[in-house]
Amino acid sequence: MIQQGRLMINGVKVTDLGVIIDEAQDQVFVDGKLITPPIEATHLILNKPKGFVTSLKDEFGRKTVMKLIKNVGRRIYPVGRLDIDTEGI
Repeated sequence: MIQQGRLMINGVKVTDLGVIIDEAQDQVFVDGKLITPPIEATHLILNKPKGFVTSLKDEFGRKTVMKLIKNVGRRIYPVGRLDIDTEGI
C-alpha cells in the first residue's frame, strides 16, 4: 500500500517504507479513509457475590454486577451467566 502511494500521513503522500508515526498526533489515511488505532481491551474478573445477576440491567429489577464495578472509565460488557444465588468467578 505504501509503495503504491495509497498512504497519506498528515496530508502528505508517503512512499518510503519505515516511516514512524505518533499514534496520538498523526493522522493516517489509506485510500482516503482515516485509520484509527484499535481501542485496547480491558478484562476484569469479578468474584460475584450472591444476590447479583451478571447483566447490564435486569428486567425484574434485581441488582446487577454493574453496581459492584465503579470508575473503570470504559464500557463494560458483563459475560458469564452465574445465577443470582451463585457466587464465584
